[in-house]
Amino acid sequence: MFFATSWITEHRNKIVTHYAEMSTVRRASDPKSVVYKILYSAIASITSTVYSVVMRLQGHRLTISQQESIIQQIDSRLNAHHQIGEPV
Repeated sequence: MFFATSWITEHRNKIVTHYAEMSTVRRASDPKSVVYKILYSAIASITSTVYSVVMRLQGHRLTISQQESIIQQIDSRLNAHHQIGEPV
């Protein structure tokens, strides 16, 4: 997902232009809408964070406590970045 969102970010102008030229029957949603941009930015941020953590977890012989620490870091980063509080 990280590579897909990165590619879309790099080519967003061409994608939006192509999408705008498509028949309205084929379109599911408007990529110029605010909701689309908000959802996309959230997905891009989350996939980037998860990708970096997965790469770290695949490192050289991490102990369980080191892996647990890395997972806690991703949880903290995502909660802080997206201003998500503790579950009720």
